[in-house]
Amino acid sequence: MRIVAHVDMDAFYAAVEAQRNPALRDRPLVVGADPKEGHGRGVVTAASYAARRFGIRSALPISRAWRLAEAARRRGEPQTIFVRDDHALYREVSARIMAILAPAGDAFQKTSVDEAYLELSSLGSFDAAVERACRLKAEIVSQEGLTASVGMGPNKLVAKIASDFQKPDGLTVVRPEEVQPFLDPLRIRVIPGIGPKTERFLHERHIRTVADLRTLERAQLAEWFGRWGEDLFAKARGLSEGAVSNERDASPSVSRRPSKSTPWTRRSCWSAPARWPTRCGAGSRATASVRSGRSR
Repeated sequence: MRIVAHVDMDAFYAAVEAQRNPALRDRPLVVGADPKEGHGRGVVTAASYAARRFGIRSALPISRAWRLAEAARRRGEPQTIFVRDDHALYREVSARIMAILAPAGDAFQKTSVDEAYLELSSLGSFDAAVERACRLKAEIVSQEGLTASVGMGPNKLVAKIASDFQKPDGLTVVRPEEVQPFLDPLRIRVIPGIGPKTERFLHERHIRTVADLRTLERAQLAEWFGRWGEDLFAKARGLSEGAVSNERDASPSVSRRPSKSTPWTRRSCWSAPARWPTRCGAGSRATASVRSGRSR
């Protein structure tokens, strides 16, 4: 049985800034360029979850982010704090987190400053892998005061999609028999490689969910998207053979686009849908997902 976990730090840059300056915790916080009262150039690097309620997202023009923040303030919402990014600090914190994660799996793959895959197949069961994931999440909280969301599945593709399912501080487990029921209701945008243009193209053809996408024949997708269409056919079925490895191009099926630690502590994990409550370390009865607490 193959078991892969994808670890995704929650709103990483904003969370690091709030950890450095506790006065920023739970505040609407935007990391990025100077907004210059709506006349700044550049984009949002990251936004806290409180700021995301105002429609502010990463890559949004900073001037637009400032106007959204001001509109929210005029509605009586808390004032949004803007801070310049500090990538040296983020890399330093990331290195410590990756040092926690790297020894924990059969194989380790860092994919960005705030994301990594772990191969956990040698543990032999998803229950054991859930226990490992809960311990890692608790260790990151203990050492860095930061939360991570973890997705777990039979391959990298499913694990990555699952890690974004219950942010922040989530732990979502998708067992092999649950892959299709998990994927089918999701919007097509969850599939890596589907960007705004591809999404718009498919929406025009009434393809909005993964279930809709699975109704298309391989030949049709290949006609529209070429070789990547065949990849898309497989992804809609939760299929991926990419290895967890730091070698270049270790997992093209996921990434290709068309165009010694402190002692572990236990934290509560809850299933979602809320049918099978369980706790970290007690073994998981959930077949679709297990959750701790309440995105980038």
